Amino acid sequence: MPQTKLGHRMADWSESAKADFKADLEKVIKLPPEMLRPVVYKIAKTHPACNPIELAALEAEQSSIADPQSLTDAVSVFTYIWEV
Repeated sequence: MPQTKLGHRMADWSESAKADFKADLEKVIKLPPEMLRPVVYKIAKTHPACNPIELAALEAEQSSIADPQSLTDAVSVFTYIWEV
């Protein structure tokens, strides 16, 4: 039985949509916290006025992250969960 807004929303999703979302969540889990923490902090302080994807790209550039797309993907998932 779903206990959260996200859980209630996901209850109506197809199995393939749930699998896609699970794959997206794994992107967040695999990312080291020290990479995600600064962006999440900035989003929390400025949301909804900020553009999370631009913040992720800027953080990746400033931090010389080897795989900036992984940070962008993780921020997209985080933002989706935050806004639900």
